Amino acid sequence: MLQHDSSQDSGCRAADDAARQRGAFIRTFAALLAVMAASVYFALPNNVTTPSWAPTAKFYSSAFVPQGWAFFTKSPQSEQMGAYRPHGDDAPGNLSMTPQGRASNLFGLSRRQRAQGPEEALLNAAVPDWEPCQDTNEACLREAAARPAHAVTNKSPLPTLCGDVVMTNERPVPWAYRDLSPDTSHITRTVHLRITCHG
Repeated sequence: MLQHDSSQDSGCRAADDAARQRGAFIRTFAALLAVMAASVYFALPNNVTTPSWAPTAKFYSSAFVPQGWAFFTKSPQSEQMGAYRPHGDDAPGNLSMTPQGRASNLFGLSRRQRAQGPEEALLNAAVPDWEPCQDTNEACLREAAARPAHAVTNKSPLPTLCGDVVMTNERPVPWAYRDLSPDTSHITRTVHLRITCHG
């Protein structure tokens, strides 16, 4: 009889422990979810529906989660580099190996295209001067191709940009103006290069 009672007590204790563990897990999960939801909310820009207490709460929230969500990615409005091959009277051909999901990149399995960004950065450091452009992308590229080319050396061990190349700096067209422009980005400056590769 005593043995039966002790087994019932141990069963009750095990059930209580399991209930406490479930309760602790649920409370921890709810707290983490609340912190994540608050950090997302406070990362959003202020607008007409933002309550008056939100800016103060955002200030104190940044002390607890200082990096914000921008820590994980670059700004989608930041400038990026581009490279094009001049073709005389034809439209210049884009030399970019992105996007990642192209069939030529094995739908993202190839990593070769990842090396093109650092390669462009090395060429950017060697550029003597850029020409600003306020015209359409096509006009900017044609004007750049008509200018004399600067000779530079591509020091990348896996070069993808060699020979006659027009390098560009491009700013993405804001989403609000997507219907007003045929292009997804706008060229802000260009340079015509004659690139020597040794890789």
